[in-house]
Amino acid sequence: SSSTERWGSAGAERREQSDVDTGDAIPDGITPQNYNYRAQIMTSQNTPPAGTYTDSIIVDVQF
Repeated sequence: SSSTERWGSAGAERREQSDVDTGDAIPDGITPQNYNYRAQIMTSQNTPPAGTYTDSIIVDVQF
């Protein structure tokens, strides 16, 4: 979300369709629904050595 709220993989961390940032909260199969997300650098973690790193995002859609 566009706030500082954390959201993730379980329970209250999941976003409901009514939490859509732009678009209609009721999906019609035509109107796009956008859910903003925020990445954050955790300053409490040690800085890893220089190198090439990859990451992935999993989008879990439930019906």
